[in-house]
Amino acid sequence: MLTRSLRSFFDLLFPRDIHVSVFDTLPRIKLEHCAQQTFFHGACECLAPLPYKKPLVRYAVQAVKYHGHKRAAVLLGETLAPYVTEELADRQMFGSYMNPLLMPIPLHAIRFRERGFNQAERIASALYNAMNYESMTLELHLLVRSKHTASQAHSIGKAKRFENMKGAFTVLNPERVVDQDIVLLDDVMTTGATLSVAQNTLYKAGARNVLCIAVAH
Repeated sequence: MLTRSLRSFFDLLFPRDIHVSVFDTLPRIKLEHCAQQTFFHGACECLAPLPYKKPLVRYAVQAVKYHGHKRAAVLLGETLAPYVTEELADRQMFGSYMNPLLMPIPLHAIRFRERGFNQAERIASALYNAMNYESMTLELHLLVRSKHTASQAHSIGKAKRFENMKGAFTVLNPERVVDQDIVLLDDVMTTGATLSVAQNTLYKAGARNVLCIAVAH
């Protein structure tokens, strides 16, 4: 539950009575300085265009992650859309990602009950709507969190994070991901453990390509 002061702060950042692009709403985020940065974490190649250390990026991500702030999710999705569109266009030149599946990193049922929402799902839905990508399919239930893990935000060290995530994901109806190109989305990429383990789970289920995307790094 938002306190009155926090609600006022988020309403200042994301006014209730207007719907404008993130470039007008958050002009201090200098997207051109971090666009198309690609990071490698073991087997996980991740496109994460926004710097989490920037206060407004951090506030927007936290507004979605901890408070389910829908307007913040829309703004983040709109910000991410041109970068994902460009990345897919580049890959389509080589014959892949013609009909991609967009999947958010899932929450375990216990965590979902605690929060009442999945922040990655809200951002993925906003991204999907912002891209208006007719050949893309938004899949919210094929990848599930089958293991309840400690919060990655409080795990210490890369090795511990990977150990924490082992066996965390399961693909339901794996025949639906066989030979598919998948865009896998999370809110923040730190060590890459969550995305890497989820990516490997999809590959084991038969996915052809899995592109990892995070809003921020």
